[in-house]
Amino acid sequence: MAEKIETQQLATGPSSPVVGKIQANRQGRPILSLLSGLIPPLGLVVAIWLWLAKKLRRLAVLALVVSLVFAGLYGWLYSHYVHSSPYAYTYHSLQPSTISGGKPGTVMGFSKPVEFIHNSKVSAANFSIFYHPVVKGKQTEVIGNLFAAASPLLNPQLASITVKSIGGPLNAGSKDKNYENVTIPIRNFAQRILSPYILTLGTAQSLKTANLSQNAWQFTILATNSHNHQIPSLQGQMVYVLGKNAIYYFGVTSTPNNWIHNSGIWQQIIDSIKVDK
Repeated sequence: MAEKIETQQLATGPSSPVVGKIQANRQGRPILSLLSGLIPPLGLVVAIWLWLAKKLRRLAVLALVVSLVFAGLYGWLYSHYVHSSPYAYTYHSLQPSTISGGKPGTVMGFSKPVEFIHNSKVSAANFSIFYHPVVKGKQTEVIGNLFAAASPLLNPQLASITVKSIGGPLNAGSKDKNYENVTIPIRNFAQRILSPYILTLGTAQSLKTANLSQNAWQFTILATNSHNHQIPSLQGQMVYVLGKNAIYYFGVTSTPNNWIHNSGIWQQIIDSIKVDK
């Protein structure tokens, strides 16, 4: 009898195969959990292998649970901190483009990034819109807009009167009593293009470039979407020119990070504007 008891104790002692497997399982759990968490696909493979081993199905369930939890965590982190992080594209090349008011001497020339695509659905003979779409994950996001328009003067001989009545308040700034009335059409023009964004137009600043020596002004643009906060805001510049034969509108906007990242390109675009061609 004593011999049987001793044999049973030996079979279940610290060095027995049964206890050894139990201890191995317990010691392997932290390592298995770590591997399954760090590399979820590997954890799934291990879970399947352990499940097929039958005697290690508890470890298989543990590996599967850890892998799924960490896979979900990695997906959440990617969507919130990588996929939704501010995007910046680098523009390298510009190409020439024009818009005409439909009459002689009413052409405006300018340069635009090659990535900006002409939106023929909303453009007209004397009005063009361009946009830059980028694919982020499964979605396409527009990170840049450019618009240009030429409105011919009904009587070019009265251009000097137009300059005085419009240019005077723009040069004087917001302190002029007519400044608001003069800038409302400019703001409304940009607002229609950037809808459903809510547009804030900065104060008019005189603009002088190698191609624009007089009667040109620029405005900062800030556009936000109050109905959908997931849509990024826009920053940009708008240019308003009183030409000899037409009034010209030009604007370029981009998402904030992209605007800052390509500040030199935007300035090149503004400097490229030519009117009354």
